[in-house]
Amino acid sequence: MPEPQIALKVEGLVTPGVWTDITDRILYGDGGGPLTIDVGRQTEVQDVEPTRIAGTLKNGDGWLNPRNPSSPYYGTWEQGRRVRVTETVGGEEIDLATGFLEIPDVQVNSPNLDQPCSISAVDRLGRLDGAPPFAGTLAEHVRAYGGPMVLHFPLDDTYPHMSSDTVNTLRRVVVGFDTSVAAEPADLIQANSLPGPPGDDQSYARWVPISDAGLYLARARLETPVSVPVTTADTITVSVWLYPDHAEDSTTFRSNVLDLRDALGIGVSIENHSTTGLAIRWSDVTDTVISAGRQLERETWRLVTARVNLATWAIELWCGSSPALTGILLAAPTATTLTRLSMASLWEGGIGHIQVRVGTGSATLTRAQHLAQYAHGYRGLHRQTVAERIATLAAFAGVPRPSWNCPPRRLHRCRWRNWPASPRRRPCRTRQRPARTS
Repeated sequence: MPEPQIALKVEGLVTPGVWTDITDRILYGDGGGPLTIDVGRQTEVQDVEPTRIAGTLKNGDGWLNPRNPSSPYYGTWEQGRRVRVTETVGGEEIDLATGFLEIPDVQVNSPNLDQPCSISAVDRLGRLDGAPPFAGTLAEHVRAYGGPMVLHFPLDDTYPHMSSDTVNTLRRVVVGFDTSVAAEPADLIQANSLPGPPGDDQSYARWVPISDAGLYLARARLETPVSVPVTTADTITVSVWLYPDHAEDSTTFRSNVLDLRDALGIGVSIENHSTTGLAIRWSDVTDTVISAGRQLERETWRLVTARVNLATWAIELWCGSSPALTGILLAAPTATTLTRLSMASLWEGGIGHIQVRVGTGSATLTRAQHLAQYAHGYRGLHRQTVAERIATLAAFAGVPRPSWNCPPRRLHRCRWRNWPASPRRRPCRTRQRPARTS
């Protein structure tokens, strides 16, 4: 009987979707070691551990150097690539382990010797060990869909770390302060105090200014320096979840919910007027304003998006699922770098998930993606079936759809638009029993 044959393969290394065999690169001898596989648990009393694959590969040609542009594997030999170890016994190939490649490590042992490449791979359980914590049902959707964000402020954290992302930190600024009123910034902007939309599981910042007969005695806003380059070929979208909570008898006001501008005042803003209602504004040589003609509903969460296509001069206002309002810029847009973000001047209520995206028109938060985010904010995970939750979480984690392992008999229960329709079932036929006679 022939000896079992071990093979090491990598998916998509040369051709997408095709496994490339690199078994001949395994370095067993001097400078290398055995190809090791750890699956499950080693003893009955241990917990189940992630599957791990480890070994050393020959790299005399330098093809396994990730930054070698002359390598046929350039751009594909990278973290996250699927790796498989198989064993062929009696002509039948058996999978021993499958994992995702971690960052390849090229060892520089001596300048005159070949530099081997150490590899390790883990399964999805292992990837979860190093994954960031789940941020919330709405936050994960915001991160996963709509294109890359240049700015994202969830506004769901607590004071004094108010709404920070990896680059910028918002700070409270007290404005309109009356010295006769004792108020602290933490009182005027109450962090993590307002429950989010029905489908979300997080709470957000709430603005609580102090007023007297319509006069604001003490109020505060958030602001931060930013750097957002915008060219005349770009599309910029600014989205924010809003929860108005002003009194019905509030006097005339113009609330700048959000301002994103450069040093000359060029930029985009979202406003809520007591008379003309919700509006967006592109400020340049000439201001262009799109108004909804009515205010946002009180005590209700709405997703508002301002979208400006500087290439086509199109400007759009999207509010929840209401029909889109569109217009054309009144003057040629100017390429600039937006440097200041300010929000919630004269605002009462909640704000969550400020999102800024810049890119080409088709890749920057489409109308369909806006509607999907709005729907998810009201539906979330707890209103989904088990199969839908599996699909949603898999999408958040970046797992390709063909890899979803959802039982076929449950797929028909999922109401995703692109999923196959549920098969028709034959009606249950029952035999009628003859009526009893006394």
